[in-house]
Amino acid sequence: MEKRKDWKMISIRMDVHVLNRLDAYCEKTGLARTKAMERIIASYLDQHDKIINDAKNQ
Repeated sequence: MEKRKDWKMISIRMDVHVLNRLDAYCEKTGLARTKAMERIIASYLDQHDKIINDAKNQ
């Protein structure tokens, strides 16, 4: 049996316009909110890390 990944519950307040965009994205992609937010946040952090690492290496 495959082990489930570790997780923690969070609660946030989100601007209604951003939430509407998230819901539209979820509907378009078929992703649940949780999975969509995980992917969006991970992508943002990866890009941010790359920018920081590139700046350090110049």
